[in-house]
Amino acid sequence: MTVQYAQLLCVAEQFEAAPEHRIVARLADVAGDSVEVGVLRRRELVELLATLPDHEREALLLVAWDDLTAEQAGLVLGCSAGAIRVRIHRARKRIQAVKEALDA
Repeated sequence: MTVQYAQLLCVAEQFEAAPEHRIVARLADVAGDSVEVGVLRRRELVELLATLPDHEREALLLVAWDDLTAEQAGLVLGCSAGAIRVRIHRARKRIQAVKEALDA
């Protein structure tokens, strides 16, 4: 097993073990929001992520949050980089559709 592959396995284990609320809380910390705004954003993000199928949510979080490339995320999830790109594209479209429906 290569060092890079071992690192990706560690990332995958952390990703699977990390509750979504920790990920969302980290997003609010990075954004520097007030407590009230942070709570609202966390709730909105959790609700948006919950609308995604598991495989799309995993791909999106690995690439957008854990800063993996599509190739690395593909290794973690056991699929091709192309499949990761498709999953991310579909996830973003779903999130956009949900946001538009909520805003209407």
